[in-house]
Amino acid sequence: MPSELISFLTTILATFLGATAAFMFGLRKASADRRAEFRRQQLTEFYSPIAGHAKRARALLAMSMKVWNAKDKGWRDVLAPYLGNYTKKLDEDHRRFAKIAEYENAQLDEELLPIYRLILDVFTSKYSYALRSTRQYYEGYYAFVNQWDRVKREALPTEVREHLPHNAKVLHEFFDHIENMLQTLQDELT
Repeated sequence: MPSELISFLTTILATFLGATAAFMFGLRKASADRRAEFRRQQLTEFYSPIAGHAKRARALLAMSMKVWNAKDKGWRDVLAPYLGNYTKKLDEDHRRFAKIAEYENAQLDEELLPIYRLILDVFTSKYSYALRSTRQYYEGYYAFVNQWDRVKREALPTEVREHLPHNAKVLHEFFDHIENMLQTLQDELT
């Protein structure tokens, strides 16, 4: 076999191997790019919005707890001089403190419950972006929001409510999970 033919075949083989390697590298890069883009979409369209709303809900709940605790202490301070001694001033003070409960109930209706519903809407509409570990929270979170809706519409009498599980543990576990997943996805992308 002449050396020119060997050189020609070697060149063709080297070119073929180089092109195959470049093609394989391109496929891997395209796959990695698609995966990174999907992760970005998960982050920006699912985890980040839910985490932001969850932070707002938690801040609202924390503020509400501080106000209720301060109200209890303040009410004891108001009552102290009147122990055993009813006056018209006590009625006025009671009305002033009742405004706190009115405000908290209005805030629940106008701000907190809409946040919970908004999170549920994102969870439902962007469900395909949720990882399997996140999807396990859907039914529990839905039940939590649905129960609140029923309570606010007076469609769940106390006698029925007592027989239904309803605790904020589900809510806090879900919010903690979302926060952890947000951080994990951010770390993965950077």
